[in-house]
Amino acid sequence: GEFLATHVGPERAQVVALDAGGTVHTADGGTLAADAVVVAAGAGTPELVAPLGVVVPAVLEHHARFTFRGPADAPCHLDGRPDGALASTYQHRTRPGHWAVGGHLPEADTAWELGADEVARRSRAAVVDHVVRHLPHLDPEPVEELRCTPTRGLGDGVGRARAGAVHVIWGENLAKLAPRIAERVAAEVVGDTPVAGGSEDHAP
Repeated sequence: GEFLATHVGPERAQVVALDAGGTVHTADGGTLAADAVVVAAGAGTPELVAPLGVVVPAVLEHHARFTFRGPADAPCHLDGRPDGALASTYQHRTRPGHWAVGGHLPEADTAWELGADEVARRSRAAVVDHVVRHLPHLDPEPVEELRCTPTRGLGDGVGRARAGAVHVIWGENLAKLAPRIAERVAAEVVGDTPVAGGSEDHAP
């Protein structure tokens, strides 16, 4: 990123449309023709690529996880077993003496229409109940709350599609997958043999 900003000087513009041939249309009425276009626009991706026939999940929901005081020297923990109101749970260290716990509620309890505050309230009740019953070494009173707006049904992982010269990337928690994504997309864009894809990859 530093090299690009210093030596390449990337331009910034609001993209409003693009076509499969590689033409990008910007909000100021300009166009840019490219041999390849990579779309990684987060929540803006579905609307941008829909005219190309690429369907990207677009339904957002609310999520919240909570941090508790207590021992924080264990490895991170993912548990896919249902527990109380939670379909699954996860735990990890945030800093010394602080342990984060999150859980996934049923879709009816995370719907966008409920609002972030209501979903956080329901999440807090379910997570605190889990902590009281399973993590007695933690103080059950949350000291921090982190909210986010994931895309419903995606989970962790990357989705890919291609329409002509346009390469589309989407997913959740992609920061942890950045090197893998960059390797895959770069290989496809320059025409090299792509590295092997995982089970969550969508064929171009």
